[in-house]
Amino acid sequence: EIQGLKSKPELNGKRATAMSKDESAGRWEVKLDGPADERVRCKPENLQVVVAKTSPKKAQGDANFKEGRLEQAIGCYREALEDAKGDAEFAATIQSNLAAAYAKKGDHDKALAAAEEAIRLRPDWAK
Repeated sequence: EIQGLKSKPELNGKRATAMSKDESAGRWEVKLDGPADERVRCKPENLQVVVAKTSPKKAQGDANFKEGRLEQAIGCYREALEDAKGDAEFAATIQSNLAAAYAKKGDHDKALAAAEEAIRLRPDWAK
């Protein structure tokens, strides 16, 4: 996660993947998360390491969702919420996935409720 940039403050709080390090300049080249291949160079103090969490139930839910098995995906995501207790960021990810599964199934009231919970848990998350 990028933080404390003064030259491009709009990037603060954005997620990125470290691509390479320029040893001579002491900066990391990072690729911003998203559809564009936008890259920036950052000092190490402007980067915060974030470890993406997962669980077997979430992975199983993802596989079911991709295969169109929406009821199974929903069940797995609901079980995965147990693995996310105490981790608002991971719980928001699961709620977002749950919202997508409900929406694809056509259960828009439950999709909206799950999406609102994801927003409550992680209000600054663009997704």
